[in-house]
Amino acid sequence: MERTHLALTDQNWLPASINAARVAALVGSTAAGIAGAFALSTHAPDYALMLMGGGGVFLGSTLSVSLKVVGTLLRRRATPIELAQLATVPDGELVRVRGRVRVRVPLRAFLNGRPGVYRRMRFAFDRTARTAVIHEAAVDFALGDAAGTQIWIETGDARLIARPPKMAKYDDEFQERFLSLPLPDRLQSRARRGLALVAEGRSHHLLPIHAGEVLIGDGDEIEVIGYKSRVIDPTVADRLARDTPMRITLRGGKMPLVLFSAA
Repeated sequence: MERTHLALTDQNWLPASINAARVAALVGSTAAGIAGAFALSTHAPDYALMLMGGGGVFLGSTLSVSLKVVGTLLRRRATPIELAQLATVPDGELVRVRGRVRVRVPLRAFLNGRPGVYRRMRFAFDRTARTAVIHEAAVDFALGDAAGTQIWIETGDARLIARPPKMAKYDDEFQERFLSLPLPDRLQSRARRGLALVAEGRSHHLLPIHAGEVLIGDGDEIEVIGYKSRVIDPTVADRLARDTPMRITLRGGKMPLVLFSAA
């Protein structure tokens, strides 16, 4: 799986009722923060100025509230179950499991090349949300518990719920790699203009890129919401000789597969 899209459309996949609750949480948290800062300006103007000046911290707190609301509502839709008990669940049921990632074929992080199974990167051509882009990629992997139970996770339509990454500025070497990604239409023209200026010698630097990335790696503990299924697997050892070898799998369905990162 690989996708690149505007950050403004990043949550469009959510069910309508959950997306409405997310927006309400964002609006409520933002309004409460502004009202609190305004009230403080009367009694503690220095502290209020510091609060309003720390916009990044305030925004991060607001997004954290939104993520908690989304996570809570998504979890309520799925039946929690231990990995060892998943074999008893009917196929097609939406379940929630917890386990540790076991990498089979690694995916490399975009920014530092570390191996993992799911990368989610946010980058922007400036500090405004208007140009922020989300790039995601994932490979299928195994999920296991301490007792040795393992299931398979299919990431074809997967989505990751994780804290926003820390952003940093990247130099020209990385900027060319960013521009090689399939950018959303509204940013293509800006990218082409930047490349043209470099080619004509009118600019020695490409657009200033700020980026941050979340990577799920081998051994990371995560939660997964998905539809229980089974696929034929000749590597399964725990079966009778006459049985068709099957592997328990979680995948997307009416709702995409959802991963929750603990990082």
